[in-house]
Amino acid sequence: MTVLAVGVPKELKIGERRVGLTPKGVEFLTKHSVPVFVEKEAGLKSGFSDHQYEAAGARIVEERADLWRKASVIEKVKEPMPEEFGFIQSKHIIFTFLHLASPASRPLIEALLRSGATAIGYEMVEVGNDHPILKPMSEVAGTLAAYFAGVLRNCVAVENNQIAGLEQAKRMMDELASRYPSVPKGLNPGQVIVLGGGHVGREAVQMAARMGGSVCLSEISDGRRTSLGQYFARGGLEVKFLDPEECSSYEAALGACDVMIAAVHKTGRKAPLIIDALLLKKISRKRKKVILDVSIDQGGNVAESRLTSYEEPVYLDSMGNLRYAVANMPSLCGRVATVLLEEAALKYTFALSGGLEAAVKQYGELTGAVNIRGGSVVHTAVREAHRFH
Repeated sequence: MTVLAVGVPKELKIGERRVGLTPKGVEFLTKHSVPVFVEKEAGLKSGFSDHQYEAAGARIVEERADLWRKASVIEKVKEPMPEEFGFIQSKHIIFTFLHLASPASRPLIEALLRSGATAIGYEMVEVGNDHPILKPMSEVAGTLAAYFAGVLRNCVAVENNQIAGLEQAKRMMDELASRYPSVPKGLNPGQVIVLGGGHVGREAVQMAARMGGSVCLSEISDGRRTSLGQYFARGGLEVKFLDPEECSSYEAALGACDVMIAAVHKTGRKAPLIIDALLLKKISRKRKKVILDVSIDQGGNVAESRLTSYEEPVYLDSMGNLRYAVANMPSLCGRVATVLLEEAALKYTFALSGGLEAAVKQYGELTGAVNIRGGSVVHTAVREAHRFH
C-alpha cells in the first residue's frame, strides 16, 4: 500500500498567518501511519509551537529545501512563492489555494509545468454546487470585508491625495480579526453595496448590516435574490436588493454608496470585470468611495484593482477612491482560519497520502480540482485564462 509523506512548509506570502496543518491534524495522520514533516516554526503565527507538532508525531525540519525533499504531498495554504519554485519536483502533489486563472499566476504556472508536479487547488474542489474548502475561507473574508469597510470609512482620511490614519486603521483591523466573528460597535460603514451573493457577499451583507450599515446586495440571479432575501429576513436583517441588469437604478445606487465590496467569483476562472473603467468614472463623480475588491485573487471585479498586502493594504485610484485589495484576507484570523481550513481539507490530504489515483477514486471531486499534472495544464478554465492550447 502506497503511503506518501506529507510536508507542511512555513507560509511565505506576505502577511500570511495560517498554516497547512494543526497539531490535531498531524496527530490524525500519524495515527494512520502517514509520516508528516513540518518546517521549523511553520505554525507559530497560528499559535502552534514546534513542540506541539512533535508531540503529535511530526518531525520538525530545519531547512525548507529539506522538507520539500522528504515530503511528497505538500500541504499549504497559499500558492508556492518564487523562493519555493526551485524545490518543486515531479513527485510532488501540491494541495493548496492556487487561483491559477489570475494573470499574476503565470510565473507559478510555468514553474509547475517545468517541475512536472501535480497541483490541486482547494478552491476547485466542488461537491454538488458547493465548494467545501473554499466556503469557510470565503465566509471569513466576507465578515472581514465588512469590518475593514467600517474601519476605512471611519478611521482613514484622504487629504491632498494623501492617506492619513492608516497605521491606526491597521491596528484596528488586526484587533477586529482577533475577535472574529463578533459584531464591532462604532464602525457604521454607511451606505454599502455588495456585488455578488455568494458566500463572501452573504457574510459581508450580514456583518455590514449588523454594524449599522444601510446595505444593498447586487445579485444577477433572481432565484438567489429570493433565497437570500428569505435568509436575511429570518435573521431580522433589512437588506435591499439590486438587479445589475436594471442599468439606471444600478448606476444610481453605485454612485450614491459610501462603500463597495466586490465579491463576484467564478470557480477556477478569471474574475469578471463588473465595474469597468467607464463605469468607475461615472460612479465616482458624486461621491468618493471605499472599494474592497475581495475577488482580487482571481484578478478583481473593479477597474484599477491591484494586489495589496496587510503591510500596505490601501491605495488611491485615479478617481480618488480608497482601494483595498488584499488577496489573503482570512490570514489575519490565523488560528481560527487554520482550524476551519483543516476541518474542510484534512480528509482529502489523508486520501492523497495514498497516492493521487487512489484519492481520486475515493473522492471524485478531486478530479476537477487538478490544475496541472505531468507538465501539462489539465484544467480547462486555467488553459483558457492563459491561452494554452
